Amino acid sequence: MPDQFENLFSPFKIRNVELRNRVFITGHMTSFPGDGMPTDTQASYYAERAKGGVALVVMAWNVVHPNGWVIRTAEKGYDDAIIPYYKMITQRVNDNGARMFCQLGHPGRTGTSVYSKLPLVSSSDIPCPMNLEMPKIAEPEDIEELIQGHADAACRAREGGFDGVEIHSGYGGYLIAQFLSPYSNRREDEWGGSLENRMRLLTEILSRVRKAVGEDFVMGMQLAGDEFTPGGLTLDDMKVIAKEIETKTSVDYMTVKAGTHYSSNNIVPDMQHPHGVYLPLAAGIRGEMERLPIFAVGRIISPLLAESVIADGYADMVAMTRAHIADPEILSKIKQGRMDDIRECIGCNQGCIDTVWKQAHIGCIHNPAAGFEQILGIGTLKPTTARKKVVVIGGGPAGMKAAEVAARRGHEVILMEKSDALGGQVAIAAKVPLREEFRGIIRYLEGQLNKLPVDIRLNTAATADAVLALNPDAVVVATGSKPRTLGYQNIRPDITEHFGIDQDNVMFAKDAILNPERVGQKVLLVEDGESNWKVMSTALYLAEQGKEVEIVSSLFFAGARIGVLSIGILYGKLFELGVKMTPMTGFRGINGNTVTLFHAFTNEERQEDYDSVVLCFYNQAEDGLYFDLKGKVKELVRIGDCVAPRDAQMAVREGEIAARAL
Repeated sequence: MPDQFENLFSPFKIRNVELRNRVFITGHMTSFPGDGMPTDTQASYYAERAKGGVALVVMAWNVVHPNGWVIRTAEKGYDDAIIPYYKMITQRVNDNGARMFCQLGHPGRTGTSVYSKLPLVSSSDIPCPMNLEMPKIAEPEDIEELIQGHADAACRAREGGFDGVEIHSGYGGYLIAQFLSPYSNRREDEWGGSLENRMRLLTEILSRVRKAVGEDFVMGMQLAGDEFTPGGLTLDDMKVIAKEIETKTSVDYMTVKAGTHYSSNNIVPDMQHPHGVYLPLAAGIRGEMERLPIFAVGRIISPLLAESVIADGYADMVAMTRAHIADPEILSKIKQGRMDDIRECIGCNQGCIDTVWKQAHIGCIHNPAAGFEQILGIGTLKPTTARKKVVVIGGGPAGMKAAEVAARRGHEVILMEKSDALGGQVAIAAKVPLREEFRGIIRYLEGQLNKLPVDIRLNTAATADAVLALNPDAVVVATGSKPRTLGYQNIRPDITEHFGIDQDNVMFAKDAILNPERVGQKVLLVEDGESNWKVMSTALYLAEQGKEVEIVSSLFFAGARIGVLSIGILYGKLFELGVKMTPMTGFRGINGNTVTLFHAFTNEERQEDYDSVVLCFYNQAEDGLYFDLKGKVKELVRIGDCVAPRDAQMAVREGEIAARAL
């Protein structure tokens, strides 16, 4: 193990639990459970990270009461039937050298009654700014049920083999935070008003849980370092609250997070936030503590940053949660001196939390094994028994991944790319503001290819004849996609063309990014329902150059497919730069500088002048070479956007799957 990580790999003890190093994985929703019960797939997911060397795994969102559902696939911590499933999970993690805590939570008003058919409960009748459902004001009997629910759930966790529990909801605007914060607690009884009263629910829960589990069981909690919410709690407020918790309760550690759903981009901060974004909060609270260990979170991706967190006294334990989703072997690779083999999280949130919010289980944009450990995890890649000559066409993420995996299996691999660099559309995405970390996908894959015997041929446009001349045993077509010139086929099938788009002042998003000098001062960005990062990032890129930018979207708002925890900060930056967003509007065409637009519902048309128009339509598959080769080679497969234009996560996954099948 390199000497510079001596602090990160030093052991740590919490009450009676010995941890082998200072790295842990926070409780994070995974959407594995079926009917509220953990699954074997979920056990494999946690065990994979324990196998990689992490010291502690926290299992998220075990709901303490039937009215506390935040997502359909949360665990039923209130049901005795869960105990055998807990035992399965904890045994798998413990067998791989890590310890495990069970996070107990209740979302309060931030939940939903869709699944439970029960009213939400909260400190006050103020709806959550995200789900917009009105909660019931918790009555004394409701509060008693919630307190006892935490205690009972803690007992189930202990019986299920966990080494401790972590009380959720003290951050994020969830239940306990709703009582703690004057932003959400407008009560005038013993549960509101003064700080002592607002803390009462938390202290009663901690007292009841400790009494239930005894003195030889770890009990931690989460707390916001700052709510970043008007009228909410600040770091100075949280220092006082943390000191009260340390003095008056038997909590064993505190994980410091941030935000509420008013400032939802802080809940799971993406690449729009700097690395180590919440370290000042952890350090600020740790400075007030005499005995209570502080756990730090918030985009701690780099092992060097993680080491400095411990060495410089910011915290006692460091979370590398999404970092371990991207690469569960981080710590093993550090010990082996393989730092450049670490697949670093890029903070996009697209494969992890954004996927979970869609009720699908967790994944990772550039780690196909995340969530599929049983078939793609550590030790599952087997050498080929019949070495083949494999030609991969296209050097985007799909082709790069296919080439990497095929070479690892022992095949002879030729990778053909028509441009002068690898990366495909990911390389373009990485050029715009707030998305630079996308280059991490390319950096990792290119680094791996350079270590493998892959014949990389840049500036090589593949034709059917050229490929067949190589006499391949297998061909993987990863030729990607290109921008469509026709939009709105889903809402206006009568539109079969857009007049004037061959003019010099009309271009695609990628052209505007690569050649911004072509873009005039007053620019219209047009999207046809694709409504993702492409249009929004291009708008930000051009606005930062001083352009007068307007987005027209056929949907109710632009960027509608961007994750709910990411879109807020992006919108804020766009509005700060004066970007105009016009929803429910489509593009018919352009004549000179005059653009004809139409209303998505009334079809009423209007005209307005712009210097440039940038088309941000859906892409279409570049599949011609695949069909030219079909029936002419022994094995032929196409992957990524040339099947159907989607995202980098699907491209990387299909590259992995295709290469494993060769």
